[in-house]
Amino acid sequence: MAQAIAAEASLALAVKLKKIFEKEDKFLTFPTGLGFSYDYLEFMGDPYKTSLSAQEQLNFKADFSREMNFIPEDKPSFIPDSSRFLWDELEHILNDSIFAKSALTQDEERQLAEAIDFLTDDLVDSDGSKVPVNSPQVSEYYKYKTLCEEAERTYLDEKFSIEFDKGPDSQKLLEIWNAYREKQLKDAWDKAMQDWINLGFKRQVEQYQAQKNSLELRKYLNLYRQKCLEELAISEIPDLNGRGIGFFNSFFSPADAFNKNLPWTSVTLTKSEIVGLIKEAPQALKIIFGVEQGNVDIEAISLEYNNVIVIRPWFKPEFFRSRYWKLPDDRVISDGQVPCNGILPAFITSIIVARNVQIIRRKGVAQNPVVLPLLSNVPVQKLKLSKLPVVKPQPINRTPMTVFAKPVVPVRSMTSSRSSFARLNVPAATLRPLATSNKAPDRQTAKHKIFYANTKFSGMTIRISSGRLPTPQRINRTDFRLPAQNSQLVTENINLDGVSVLALVCKRVPKSPYPELSLQW
Repeated sequence: MAQAIAAEASLALAVKLKKIFEKEDKFLTFPTGLGFSYDYLEFMGDPYKTSLSAQEQLNFKADFSREMNFIPEDKPSFIPDSSRFLWDELEHILNDSIFAKSALTQDEERQLAEAIDFLTDDLVDSDGSKVPVNSPQVSEYYKYKTLCEEAERTYLDEKFSIEFDKGPDSQKLLEIWNAYREKQLKDAWDKAMQDWINLGFKRQVEQYQAQKNSLELRKYLNLYRQKCLEELAISEIPDLNGRGIGFFNSFFSPADAFNKNLPWTSVTLTKSEIVGLIKEAPQALKIIFGVEQGNVDIEAISLEYNNVIVIRPWFKPEFFRSRYWKLPDDRVISDGQVPCNGILPAFITSIIVARNVQIIRRKGVAQNPVVLPLLSNVPVQKLKLSKLPVVKPQPINRTPMTVFAKPVVPVRSMTSSRSSFARLNVPAATLRPLATSNKAPDRQTAKHKIFYANTKFSGMTIRISSGRLPTPQRINRTDFRLPAQNSQLVTENINLDGVSVLALVCKRVPKSPYPELSLQW
C-alpha cells in the first residue's frame, strides 16, 4: 500500500518552530526520522529501577552522546560528518592554543572567587577529590528559566497561529486574541519572568556567570587548558561495544523531561494555518520536506512538544568567546557570520521532541497511512537496524536531503535487541564510519569516573515535576478552528511509542579565534 507523505504539514510545522526558536545566535536543523523510545530514555535513570540492563544503559548513553555531539552545519538539513565529534575538535583546539600573558589584580581575584563560590558547590569523593556542580541558586535559575521559556513559547505559538490562520474563523480568533487572550498569555509570561528574577536568582546568576567567564581564563592561562583537558579525560566513558573506545558523557535536562505525566506545550495547525505558513517557507526547507510531492488532505494536526537541554560537563563554550588565546596557524574555528562557517561553526544545545500526535483528515484518503517527514512514526524500539557498513572515508555529499532519497539505510546501529533510534531515508552515499578516541580507558580512575559522571548528572540537571508554575490553558479551539467531527472526518493517533525529534536547536560559535592583539603573547 502506497504511503501518503504529508509534506505540507511537516513543512508548516518546521516553519512555525523556526519562528518560535530561532534567534540571531541560534538556528534549527531538522534530522528527519529520528526518535527515542521510552525505554531508551531511561539510560540516565536509577540502575535499580530501570528495566534496562547495565549494558543497554551503556549502549544508549553512548549513542545519545554521539548523536548530540556531531558538529552541525549552519543549515536546516542535518547531514553531519559522522567522522567528527565536538569532543575531538575541542581537544585539538585546546592542545594547539597559545594563551596571552596576563594576570588578575587582587580585586579581580576576589571577584572571581566570589563568583565561583556563588555558582558552584563541591562534592567530595571518598578519595578526597572534589567535583564542582551547580549551586542550589543556579539550579533554581535553570528551573525558572525553563518555565519562563515555556510561557514565552506558548505565547508565540498562539500569536503566530493568529497571524497565519486565514480561514473562515480567523476573524473570531482575532477578536478573542485582542479581547483577552493575548493579555492572558502575556501576563503568564511576565509572571514567569518575575518568578525567574525573584525566585530563580536571575540577575545574580547572570552577573556572576559573566564575571567568572571574563576572569577565569585570564587567571589560569595555560592552567586553564590543563584544567579543561583533565575534565575531558575524566568525562570519557569506555564503551565496551566500541572495543574499549570511549565516548564523552552527555545527558539531558530536565532529568524528568520525559515524564509522561508532565504537561508539554501544545501546537495545533489547521489547514488554513498550514497554507499560510508554507508561504513563508524558505526554499531550503521545501527541499528537505519535498512539498511539491506531498498531496494529503489534512484538516488539522496537533501535538505536544518539549525543548530538552543537552548538558556536557566537559564543554565550556565561553572559551570560544574569549580573546585571550589564539592558534599558531590560519585555522578558522568560526567566522562569526550568518550562516556560520569554520571547523566548529555551531553545536547542539537542545532537542525539540514531540509526543501525542493527532491528525484529522478526510475519510476518502484515510485508507493510506500518513507519514510525516518531520516525525519518526514507526515504533522506534521495534526498528530492525543493520550494522553500520564499514566504508572508506570520503567527502560527504552536502546536497540538501529530501525524504524521497533512495536507497535508504539506517545510519546508526545498536547491538542490543532494544535498539532505540534510527535515521530514516538517508542516502547511503552519506554514510561514514564513526570517529573515535584512541585513548585507552584508565583503569585506575574508573571508580572516580563513575562518581564524577553520576555527580555531574545529579548536580547539573534540574527537575520540574515539583513546584511547577501553572500556565494558561490554550483556547478551546474545537468550536473555532478544528473541524467539527462528522462522518466525513477521521481522527488518527500516531503511535510513536516514545518521542520524535522534530528539530535540533544549535548555537552559533562567535568569531573564533579572535585574539586581542594588543596583549602580550
